[in-house]
Amino acid sequence: MVIRFSIQMSREAASLCSALCTSIHPSRVRVDHWATETEVCVRIECIDFNTDYRSMLVPVIVQWMSQTLEERLCIQIIREVFQYHNDDEINQIMHMVQLVMEGEKPGVPGCHSSVKQMIEKATDAWRVLDEHTSFCFDAFIQFRLRDYRKALQTIVEKAIDEKKLEEEYQEFIHTLRCYVEERRFSSTVARVVFDTHSQLYTEDFRPKQVEELLRAADVSVYPIDEKNDRSMTMAALLALNPQQLIVYGDEAEDALVATVVTIFQERAVLKSVHQFRTEADQWASKEA
Repeated sequence: MVIRFSIQMSREAASLCSALCTSIHPSRVRVDHWATETEVCVRIECIDFNTDYRSMLVPVIVQWMSQTLEERLCIQIIREVFQYHNDDEINQIMHMVQLVMEGEKPGVPGCHSSVKQMIEKATDAWRVLDEHTSFCFDAFIQFRLRDYRKALQTIVEKAIDEKKLEEEYQEFIHTLRCYVEERRFSSTVARVVFDTHSQLYTEDFRPKQVEELLRAADVSVYPIDEKNDRSMTMAALLALNPQQLIVYGDEAEDALVATVVTIFQERAVLKSVHQFRTEADQWASKEA
């Protein structure tokens, strides 16, 4: 197999040679390359006839593509398909693309299947090549990897949507933070538990009626879902605007806990749900 790279891609050609030589024992495959005025040629010759050359080469080449070409192709898609030209925005999108590909965004719909499909399309494209084929790599990307590029485009689109959602979330958080900072906060110390259900408490562990708090203050800045106790509790916190807030929950696992801590900042103290039960028992024993 001879792969012809344009002279502008000489670095990519060299990295492919390096990947093949590093990953496959020289007794199984022979790799060499040479340059002309216009292109760099990489010749891959299978010398282990007991192994199907496709099963030997394709995984290495697909991994090389992932490490070497995906970023360039994604940036090209961002610029040409989605018409982003600001370098900062492109970098932000590429960061989100990386998170999606690495599985760091499990909440993105179809994320896992899109990445899996992308790898399958790349593998399929390389598997159809004959051992004695000679071809231009640029043309191969343009035509034979068309389905792979489409799968990449789907991932880029999901990354852009996720970036927009995060920007909207940050803007919403900023609005809520301004709301609590601009209002005079109460001298109250409040406790709030986010577990299977959520509940707002006084400093001495007595449950507070969120409906009363909501009737006493305008919290139109926050969309309330009256059928959702977590939504009602969040709105009541904004209405109460306590001087100190003790939050019992898991910031890493619960997005609402992280949101509350972000909004109230230095006024919020984060503890575990288990600590709430322990402290409530200690308070009851002290008052008995």
